[in-house]
Amino acid sequence: MVRAMQRVEEIAAFALGRVNLSRVPVNRLSTLARYGRLSRVQTIERAPEPRRTALLTAVVRQLEAQAVDDALDLFTVLMANRLISPARRASNRERLAMLPQLEKAARILAKASKILAKELVLVAEHEADLYVAALWAAVEEAVPRTAVSGAVATAEALVPEDDGSAEAAMGEKPALRYNTVRPFLSLRVLLLGVSPA
Repeated sequence: MVRAMQRVEEIAAFALGRVNLSRVPVNRLSTLARYGRLSRVQTIERAPEPRRTALLTAVVRQLEAQAVDDALDLFTVLMANRLISPARRASNRERLAMLPQLEKAARILAKASKILAKELVLVAEHEADLYVAALWAAVEEAVPRTAVSGAVATAEALVPEDDGSAEAAMGEKPALRYNTVRPFLSLRVLLLGVSPA
């Protein structure tokens, strides 16, 4: 990564990236760059002055763009391999570790829900009054009330209400891997002409 950034820095030292070429069509600039890169040095030396400068400027601009793209691609690969993949694996391990507790809570809640649904259907069919104490008595025949309360608490603790809980958990892991990110912090800022936000 350091070598890629050094390459960008070496090419950017020519300061041709700051030359305003907005009046030159993009396809013309790429044609000049391609011609300049395929030409021999002697051919470029013998070119008349405005053409020689145009060829060299186009070549350096293209090389700078390629160097920046290569550095960004390398940075993306490094971040994926050293930061995001380990964070994803750690998040998956944690979620798998919670799975037995969640399964137990789900079984208890499924039993209680099944009994509640059955009792509510009976109340609706007979158009009888609904008695909470009778419902709890029916549920407690299969599952103790404390087990139901514990299962609800476990489910609430292990399954957050937002839909993106897995993504949120995975997103928190890279922040904890400062030692992995630290080598990249020493790299210089690459100005891409974007807003500071």
